Amino acid sequence: MTRKINIKYEVNVYLFSRIELCNTYLVQVTDETGRLVAPPKTYVPGIQRYVFTEDGPAQGKIRVAMFVLAPDVDPYSCPTHVEARPDVKLGPFLPGQTYPFALRLLIKAPLDKD
Repeated sequence: MTRKINIKYEVNVYLFSRIELCNTYLVQVTDETGRLVAPPKTYVPGIQRYVFTEDGPAQGKIRVAMFVLAPDVDPYSCPTHVEARPDVKLGPFLPGQTYPFALRLLIKAPLDKD
């Protein structure tokens, strides 16, 4: 039996403030076209490490780790918002290897409801 060797992406999420999150956020990894390379994971405060696996060979040459608001959430329902600058890595991405990413969360001011 042949064992499939995956490509792993390890995303570490750093939150340096103690705040109560009232929205749902996702941690995800995409390629350069925005295609998810693995299903996104719901961010859980206190959990720092999120591991994603992709079947090889990797399509495309770029991987982007992102912290995003869940698509079914009203962005105006919370007084504060959290975001992170995406972490971008250039390939090639090889089966059997693990690639580290870091997302540093920033607290943003409330959104205006114009």
